[in-house]
Amino acid sequence: MVQLRFTLYFMKLIDGLWQMTRFRPYVFIVLAVLAVFARAVGFSYIGLDDAGYTFRNPFVATGFSWANVVECFTNFRHGGIWMPLTYITYMIDMDVSRITGMQLSAWMHLVNVLLHALNAILLLYLARRIASAIGRDGSSWLVLVAALFWAIHPMRVEPVAWIACRKEMLWVFFTLGGLVFWLKYLTASVRNATAKSSLVLAFLSCVAACLCKPSAMCFPVLAGAFHLLLRLGGSEDGRKPGFPAQAIACYIAMFTVAGGTAIAAAYSQTHVAGQEAVALFAVPFHHRVVHALSALGFYFRAAVWPRGLHVDFRIEEGLIPQDGVANLIAFAVAAMIAVLVIVYIWRNHCPGAMAACLFSLAWFMVPIAPTLGLFGSFGIEAHADRFTYLPAMAIVFLVALCPVSDAAVKRFSDGASLKVALMVVAAYGVFAFRQAGFWRDDYTAHLRALDCDPEHPRAMVHVGDALCARVKDFDRGIAFYRRSLSLRPREYVKYRLAYALASRGRWEDRQEVKKLGAEVVRNPSLDQRGMMLDALGTVYMAEGDWETAIRMFEASIAAPGRFWPKGATKRKLDECIERIR
Repeated sequence: MVQLRFTLYFMKLIDGLWQMTRFRPYVFIVLAVLAVFARAVGFSYIGLDDAGYTFRNPFVATGFSWANVVECFTNFRHGGIWMPLTYITYMIDMDVSRITGMQLSAWMHLVNVLLHALNAILLLYLARRIASAIGRDGSSWLVLVAALFWAIHPMRVEPVAWIACRKEMLWVFFTLGGLVFWLKYLTASVRNATAKSSLVLAFLSCVAACLCKPSAMCFPVLAGAFHLLLRLGGSEDGRKPGFPAQAIACYIAMFTVAGGTAIAAAYSQTHVAGQEAVALFAVPFHHRVVHALSALGFYFRAAVWPRGLHVDFRIEEGLIPQDGVANLIAFAVAAMIAVLVIVYIWRNHCPGAMAACLFSLAWFMVPIAPTLGLFGSFGIEAHADRFTYLPAMAIVFLVALCPVSDAAVKRFSDGASLKVALMVVAAYGVFAFRQAGFWRDDYTAHLRALDCDPEHPRAMVHVGDALCARVKDFDRGIAFYRRSLSLRPREYVKYRLAYALASRGRWEDRQEVKKLGAEVVRNPSLDQRGMMLDALGTVYMAEGDWETAIRMFEASIAAPGRFWPKGATKRKLDECIERIR
C-alpha cells in the first residue's frame, strides 16, 4: 500500500514537471533511469557487505540514535571504510522500514534508484551550467544524449543495484551539488551575501561528501579544475574569476578536510576490524603500476563493449593480473587515441577543444586515481564498475564543453544522427536492464560471476551457501565448497564445508567433520563465528555424545563473531540437555 501511494505521488510529480518545457530533459532522463533500474526495488541482498553494513551492523541495526551516530563517527575500523554519513542513512532506512512496514531491502533499493536519478539530474544541470558559463550551448541534444549514455550504461548497474554501494551515490550526490554551489560562487558578478552563502554550501557539501566515502577527497581538485576552466574560458559576461581571499580560504579548508579523510581512509583500510593490521604498501610498486594500467584499460574496454560485467572481480597476485594482457592492449589503444586527438587539436590551434579535453581527462583521472592502488594498498585492488560512477561523467563534460558550431548542432538534432545516437544509447540501456537481472540476490549475482570467471573461489562459496541454505541441495553446495578450498584454502570456507556436511548427516560426513574440526574441539576459541562448533555439536549429538555436543553448542552460541541466527542451535542444545536429564 505504501509503495502504491508513493508511486502515484511520484507519477503526478513527473506529469506536472513534464508540462513545463524547461524541465522536460530532466524528466526524460529520470524516466530512462526508472525504465532500466526500477526493477531493482524487488531485489534482495548481496552477500558481500550488504548485511555487514546494515542489519548485521550493531550500530545500524537498532536504527537512528545518538549513541549509534557517535559510534559510526568514531569507529574507523568497521568494514575497512570510514563513512559515517552513509551509515546514518542506513539507520534511517531501518527506522523507515519499521514505521511504514515496507520491506527493508525494497526501501534500500528504492533509495539507491532515486539517488541515481537525482545524480543524473545534477550531472545534466551542471554540464549545462558550465557549458553556458564559457559560452557553449549546453541545452543541445548532444549533451542530453551524453547524459543518457552515462545514466543507463551497464556499468551503472553495480552501484545502483547493490545496497552496499549507497556510499558511491551519496558522495557523488554531494560532490555534484557542491560543485553547483561552487560554480554559482565563481560566476557571481558581485560577492554579496548570496555568493558567500554559495561558498559556504560548497564547503559543507565537500565535508558531507567526505563523510559518505573517502573517495570524495578529490572534491577540492575538481573545484580547482572548474575554477581553471572558467579562468581560461571566461564567464558568461566575459569576466574571468579571480582568486579572492574567500575562495583561497575555502580551498585551504577543503584541502584540509580532504587530507584528514585520506588519513582516515589509510587507517581504515589497513586496520580492518576482526583482521590483523596490514601494510599500506604491501605490493611492489611496479606491480601496482601494471595493475593500475590494466584497470584503466578495463574501464575503457567495458565502456565501449560492456561484456562480462559481474560482482567482485577477483584479485590475482603477480605482475600480470587477470585478463591483464587484453586490458593493457585496451589501455594502449585508449592512450594512443587520446594522444592523437590532443595533437590534432594542438596543431589546429583550438584552445576551446583543448581545454575541454584536458578538463574531461582530469575529471576522469583525479577521482579514479585513489582506487588504482598506486598511492598505497594493502593488496592489489581489482577493478570495479562502481569506481567509475563519477569518473565516467567525463564523457558528458567533454560533449558539453567542446566548441561545436550551431549549424553542426542543428544538423545533429534535425537529421538521422540523433536517431542513431538514441538507438545506440537505448541498446546500452537494454543491456543494462538485462545486466540488472543478475543482481536479484546473492545467488544470481555470484552465479553470474562464475559464468564469467569459472575459477572464482569466493563466488563458489556464495553459490554454495545459497544451494545449502535455500534449496537444501547439499551435494552441489558441498562440491562448490570443496572446489573453492582447492583453489584458495580459507578457514571460513572449511567451516562452511563442515556445517554443510553435518547438515547432510551421512556417516562419512560425520567422520570428515570431526577430522576438519579436530583443532576446534581442543580449542573452541579458534572458531570465532561458531559455524564449525555447531557442525561438531550436530555430529556428536547424532552419535549420542551429549556432553561434548552441549559443550560445542554452548561455545557456538557464545562465539563473538557469530552473525547468523541462534535459534536452531539453541533448540539442539535444549534437546541434548533433555537427553541427559
